[in-house]
Amino acid sequence: MKPISIILALLTLVGCATSTITTEERVQRGVRIAVQTGVIVDLKAHPERRFAYQQASMGLQNLVKEERWDAGAFALALSSTGNNLFTGGNASLILTTVPEFISLVTGDSVDLQETRYVKPAIIGANDGLATALNATK
Repeated sequence: MKPISIILALLTLVGCATSTITTEERVQRGVRIAVQTGVIVDLKAHPERRFAYQQASMGLQNLVKEERWDAGAFALALSSTGNNLFTGGNASLILTTVPEFISLVTGDSVDLQETRYVKPAIIGANDGLATALNATK
């Protein structure tokens, strides 16, 4: 993912700092946009990774269906494919940059280990991944 794409996604997610959007909503939107953008770009360059993304998507869907808002389960769902798509490179950049950017712009401290933030992060990642997979059929 190009740095400009990440910056545009982050600007979109945060919106205006004085907005009435909650920090949790910013986390959900930010992770959704970042994952969606990153996966679309990656799949265009590496279509052979589709199966790994589909596996990760199924893991995220299960977490949402079970309402399991656990940071460890979130990480496992993303990495259980045996592929480092979500554990290195752009994905790490996205999942660490979104909370830091929200913290910088709004002053809110965002820790994706907290249930309050891991829930919207899981939902956002699930939505972003599903949208990206549908957009790149």
